[in-house]
Amino acid sequence: MTEEIIAPPLSEPVITSDVQAEANKVINEVITDFKNCLNDYKSLTDTMLIGRFFDMDQQIKVGDMEIVQNVQSRARMDGVTTCPLSGELVIIHTFQTAGKTIPIPKTKYRVYEVESGYIYDSDKYVSEGTLDDNGKAVLKLKPNQKYKIMFYPNITKKDLDKLYASYDDLINKCAAWLEKNWNNRQKQEWETYIANGASIDWAEACKEFADGIWSTLKDIWNLVCKLFDIFCHPLENLKKLKQLIGDGAEKLIQMYDEHKDEIGDMLMMLKDEAMLFIFFNATWCLFKLLTPQQLINFSAKIVGQVLTEVIIAIILPGTVLKKGFDIAMNFA
Repeated sequence: MTEEIIAPPLSEPVITSDVQAEANKVINEVITDFKNCLNDYKSLTDTMLIGRFFDMDQQIKVGDMEIVQNVQSRARMDGVTTCPLSGELVIIHTFQTAGKTIPIPKTKYRVYEVESGYIYDSDKYVSEGTLDDNGKAVLKLKPNQKYKIMFYPNITKKDLDKLYASYDDLINKCAAWLEKNWNNRQKQEWETYIANGASIDWAEACKEFADGIWSTLKDIWNLVCKLFDIFCHPLENLKKLKQLIGDGAEKLIQMYDEHKDEIGDMLMMLKDEAMLFIFFNATWCLFKLLTPQQLINFSAKIVGQVLTEVIIAIILPGTVLKKGFDIAMNFA
């Protein structure tokens, strides 16, 4: 009777200080790149062909009227409204954001009284002025009288810097979320991967996968920017949704039916291009925290599922980035 040969158990990889240092480079590079993501956003807005696609908007509210145009535009913004019975017409000029209200100060304006005519209306000059440091003015006018107001926007670099600075808190929260996921699991995954002698050249080893994911994220960006039309006509757009995100389309339609009251908040978020760009970069960093070996275990279907969950998290305020990483880890 031959003696059974039992193979010795595989030894655990040795996690040296050098291995830990190499692994820490991953999270440090990811966090550094992520915290600078608004620099990439600014570069996109300066691009000749696609800049206006990513650019944010400015909005002027005059009573119950709203005027919107691109932040780069210096074109005059006109609007006609009726003064309320209080005799006070409030004007507010801000950036169109989903978070904090960021005022645009010192915008010049002119007020004309609209006089109805038999064939056409005529405008009678009333006054002119400049909005205060909070982008606001309160005009004393005739109650129930119709007025035409002309605005002359001139957004400065200082105004834009204040706008971008308002996203610092969001960027820090997303960075903390990435670091938490790193410490919970990915640090150990990378240390084991490196200790086993694997190369740390993530970009080279996973270039094909990374390019595919980035391409998908850009497609998702296009989809998100068109969600207003999709939710106005959900059934008509179901086929389009399925082509892009597969079975997740039904989940989006279900979400529409269950959360119609939140559509207003969602639309505000869809109008905040800088916020969406930050969320998509955080999603991109989610994949960059995975080892090449983990990425190999992903199928196109699983990637689509992760992205679908992230889309839903982005659309529903308060749940941003809540599920994406957990789903990714379950399949990695």
